[in-house]
Amino acid sequence: MALRQELNLHVMWARGPYTKGAVQNEWWKSNYKGMVFRLSTVATDSAITNGPDLFLNPQLLVAVVEYRQAVAHLNQLIDQAMSFQAHTELYRHWPSRHFKQRMIELLDKVHYDGIGDAKQEVVHFHYVKLDKELRCEESLRLRVFFWVLIGLHRSPHGEC
Repeated sequence: MALRQELNLHVMWARGPYTKGAVQNEWWKSNYKGMVFRLSTVATDSAITNGPDLFLNPQLLVAVVEYRQAVAHLNQLIDQAMSFQAHTELYRHWPSRHFKQRMIELLDKVHYDGIGDAKQEVVHFHYVKLDKELRCEESLRLRVFFWVLIGLHRSPHGEC
């Protein structure tokens, strides 16, 4: 399923929580010139469009929509950081303290306010929720397959 593949691509960003004050290695503070990239949502958008007719798990569509909104918010924060990275002052041999500090602030926002942790309803929180609902969907599809295959008289629907 394309949605699963897209989540696998997002795993590097979204799976791990970023809790302010608890992150041991804020690597972006020493690598503040590194490029930040937006997360693509092609499969997520397709799942929102086509999902209601395809999904067995009714909670999956809700989780997909919430995740899509959280990724859109993260991408806005990334856009802010990317546009600030266009300043040539940032790439001088000795950039001013102001430029360096502002870039680090923008990267902090990407990680702490955009990805967040399990307490904030941002990307990490919704990634975990979507992953859970997608696993439920995959198990329901497997149950339906076996139900049809062996012709059980019991409904394949139910709790995951």
